[in-house]
Amino acid sequence: MPRMTLCDLLLLLVPTISESLSPVSPTRWSVSLDGEWTFDLHEPSYPSDPGFSNMSGTIKVPGSWEAQGFGNETTQMRWQVLTGDRVKGRKGAVGTYSKSVSIPACSNGGSYVLMVDQGIHRHAIFEVNGVMMGEHRGYLTPFEADISSVVKRSGSGTAVEVKIALDGDRLCDNQGCSDALMGSQDDDTDGTNLGGWAGLNGHVSIECRPTTFIDGGVGNIVPPHVTHPPVTFASEGQPLEVSVAFSIGGGTPTNARVRIVENSSGNLVATADASQVLGNATLNVTIPSVKLWSPERCWLYSAEVSIGPQDAPLDLAVTRFGVRTITVADTRLMLNGRRVFLVGYGDDAIYPATVSPPREKDAYAKRLNIARALGFNFVRHHSHVLPPEYFEAADELGVMISPELACVYHAYFNEANAAAMGLYHKSWASYIAALRNHPSIFDWPLCNEMYMGAPKAEVFYGIKERLDPTRLMIDQDGDCKGSDNRTTNSFCSHQFDITKLGAWGSIPLNAPNKYHDVCDATHRCKFSPSPIVPVISHETGNYNTYPRLKSLIDKFASSGTTIKPYWLQGAFDKLQGSGLLAESEAWATASEQLYVLCWKIDVEDQRRNIEMSGYEWWLLQDYWTGNNGIVDTFFDPKPGVLPYIAQFNAPSIFIQDGLKFSYASKENLIVDISLSNFGSGDLPKNAQLKWSVQIDGEIIKESTVPVNRSVCQGDLGIVATVSTPLPDIGTTVSIPFGFTNGPKRITVSAEFTAPSSVAATVPRNSWNATLFPSWVDSPTPAGWTVSVVAPNPHGGNLLKGCGFNNCQTAPSPVPDQCEFVDNIDLPFEKSGADIPVEGPDECCMMCKLDTACTVAVFENASSTGGVCHIQTTLMTNSHRIRKPGWMAAFAPDKPKLSPRSVYLTTYIDDKLMEAAQAGSVVLLLQNASGASLLKTVSTRYKQAWWLGSDTDNNAGTLVYKDAVTRTILGGMAQDGYADQTWFRMIEGAQTFLLDREFLPLDWVHSPPTVLMRAIDIVGLSRSKALLFHQAVGKGPQKRCSSSPFMGHIIATGLNCFQECSSAGCEFPEKAWLMDRLLRYGGSLLDASTAADGHEDVAPR
Repeated sequence: MPRMTLCDLLLLLVPTISESLSPVSPTRWSVSLDGEWTFDLHEPSYPSDPGFSNMSGTIKVPGSWEAQGFGNETTQMRWQVLTGDRVKGRKGAVGTYSKSVSIPACSNGGSYVLMVDQGIHRHAIFEVNGVMMGEHRGYLTPFEADISSVVKRSGSGTAVEVKIALDGDRLCDNQGCSDALMGSQDDDTDGTNLGGWAGLNGHVSIECRPTTFIDGGVGNIVPPHVTHPPVTFASEGQPLEVSVAFSIGGGTPTNARVRIVENSSGNLVATADASQVLGNATLNVTIPSVKLWSPERCWLYSAEVSIGPQDAPLDLAVTRFGVRTITVADTRLMLNGRRVFLVGYGDDAIYPATVSPPREKDAYAKRLNIARALGFNFVRHHSHVLPPEYFEAADELGVMISPELACVYHAYFNEANAAAMGLYHKSWASYIAALRNHPSIFDWPLCNEMYMGAPKAEVFYGIKERLDPTRLMIDQDGDCKGSDNRTTNSFCSHQFDITKLGAWGSIPLNAPNKYHDVCDATHRCKFSPSPIVPVISHETGNYNTYPRLKSLIDKFASSGTTIKPYWLQGAFDKLQGSGLLAESEAWATASEQLYVLCWKIDVEDQRRNIEMSGYEWWLLQDYWTGNNGIVDTFFDPKPGVLPYIAQFNAPSIFIQDGLKFSYASKENLIVDISLSNFGSGDLPKNAQLKWSVQIDGEIIKESTVPVNRSVCQGDLGIVATVSTPLPDIGTTVSIPFGFTNGPKRITVSAEFTAPSSVAATVPRNSWNATLFPSWVDSPTPAGWTVSVVAPNPHGGNLLKGCGFNNCQTAPSPVPDQCEFVDNIDLPFEKSGADIPVEGPDECCMMCKLDTACTVAVFENASSTGGVCHIQTTLMTNSHRIRKPGWMAAFAPDKPKLSPRSVYLTTYIDDKLMEAAQAGSVVLLLQNASGASLLKTVSTRYKQAWWLGSDTDNNAGTLVYKDAVTRTILGGMAQDGYADQTWFRMIEGAQTFLLDREFLPLDWVHSPPTVLMRAIDIVGLSRSKALLFHQAVGKGPQKRCSSSPFMGHIIATGLNCFQECSSAGCEFPEKAWLMDRLLRYGGSLLDASTAADGHEDVAPR
């Protein structure tokens, strides 16, 4: 169960503002126009791109058109409205909203004002009672118009008809665009235009504005601005003077009062009065015992400004605020005087139900509650700023926010003409003024992965300084270095190497210095040289899981979303066609396990660097066409991910150093446990820590120890050392082949037991390794031997790594030659001997696969394809005909390899294939492409980045749990996937492509049995194997064979080879796997007569 923070408790206690503050003045009222409107949509038709005829109906405001069933069906959306295309010279659709309302009279000479708070996506013309009242462009800015001149005043109220003609065009031509606001919430999921959706996503209202009023600017969105001096945690409980700035518009000076209310209790804590105020005013008021806001303690206040007589105020404005200070101190980010680590995630504005961002606070609270339960305290909103309801929820739940300007990439920003740059500045100023009282806002960021240059950035900085001078700002996210020293950039969100994993403690993986350059003896690491500004990790991880295809597609179908699962359906159909759909859930589970492990490695590696200040976990929610979230597209938790994140994703966590991937019997285990401490204070010296070491879930040693040294807040320090000898679990000789519980899982865990305040805030953490039986240099069991194919063209001495001391070198056959001759005589072939092939090389290969084949002829039907005619000893008809083609011939009297042996090789040629067909077992350790007749591709251990690609496509590994696989592995991969123990064997390994189109023709109807699968990204969804078994030789499927034996090919692309000596092997996991694979080969050799009918498991 997630820990409940003070923020959660305060949220349960908070009353509504109307309960704690005075009612709004009767002289200023507002009528909401939200809800149903009459709607007419017209999209122009063009000969090259027909649109649809007018569509009419009702539509809800706020909301998007597409989410409510307006538009044409496209490849990716059920309803999509085209919003203009400058290349095709096409204007976009126009939607006309109409609504009639009755409003009361506006007394005492007040004005009627039509307002939209924001969300006009993108351009609208407003008409009231048949008269045009204004035009607006920009979805981040409000609109208002004084409509008093067209509203007929009446004592009993009056009818007002409002029409809004809206389009989603960005007004682009060859000279640029007048609206360059493009961000993640504007993504075009259809791919046919630049705007992904259109609609009126704002709150619409008509208010009566009194003659003397509190002026909140256009749309009345600017509340009174509350500021205060810098505070630290030492300020808690002390008096604090805050300043409340506001503006009074209208005719005559009037009295003003400020009241400060503590929200959780509703208590009035301070007041201040002023007389005869008009225009800009500031009142100072002292909170006698201030409570500070932080992610753990979400104390909030409300400031109420009223003007005129207090018993009948002319106007009232209320704003909520929190007291907190965010600063930079050298390379550190500070919150209320203490160092803060941004445990952050990324948000790409994925809203399948609404497309446009929701306008209800509860929708955001649900998301933020999940984020907080996972340990997050920070979120970066990629190139978008959400509506005010979101920031209200974030204030209450303790999430710090980086709301980024809708400036997604250079391409869009560079399209901005003068009008668009003006809109950028106007939007930036508007939302800063509207949102600056929210304590949850951490910084004001500009563009994604793009520094716009000093002159332009300084304009934005000047606006920020005028409106919110104490807030941090960054002039980009992802395009900086720690050495950058710019006034416009308070800290650096740096893109670290996305292609590599860093280190497992001090064990290097792909890039041991990914997140740090130097480390000391206590495992405290730093950059070299040190940065001059704080550094966080931009878009960290981005690891790609395999989705739960069926259930996710069902959600798209049942939810009513306009978005189609177009990136999932192709994978679904492909797996269904190949017979693999039933195991797609197992793919997802195994993929999710690797996702958690990759993230654990990544996060803990970052936390070793005491100069790091945070990260952006990319992502919390799956992106369109991607699967890189903790939750899926619909914000439902992934069952294999969510329960495991919080143990290493928190402000304070344990990390380890010294734990190896694998151990052999009786080795010593020594692991240092360190605390990365970003809690509320220094670690007390009386803290108690409990550690334990388990073997397959049974504790072999545990200890509760005092922490001998304090770890300062914001620092890293060793708090315990785990040390124990590991038990003797046998050897490769003493553990019989077939025993499925040889290797054992080691689990090291750490947790605080005292004091309770520390134990409650630092999550228990654990780490796994594997204990293996020791490798013993010994001969093979009686009855079979290992023949090593030498020389090995792919590196390494197989004799020194075969695992047994009686391995022998296989005889070296003379390489077969394939000679191609035009216009040969071809014997009349029997029915069924014509095989469609792509060319003569494939024809030659088919001949080599048949032990009875001596001549094959390729008859070309075209330059690239034709028919392969195979002459075998089974063909007795001597009738000969002339056909053009090529001959693939080789002498039948060349020396063959000895049958009935286990051959260890890094490649397969026709002679090894013949040996297998004759009853031998070939163990192929393929570590290079082109080393066999099968197509292979290299793989990585880490998961694919973002959406993946043809070359970056690993989503995980699936190790089957059937009896045969468990027998071969003998206890490895207990969870059904390759954990960190497998890193050295999988990194750079070859994966076999086993889809039908990649198989030898002789294998199509009897495909290999996959024992260990490499899981592809969903966009490719190929059948890939890291380990498989294929029976060859006599059998109903082997119609060309004359061998009395059943032979076998065991093929793996894993890097399990290593040279060993009598003293042992360096990597226990490789030694064990090689031993079991060879013993499996020997067991097949013993059982490979035709009479025994040996089969393992059904092909998959």
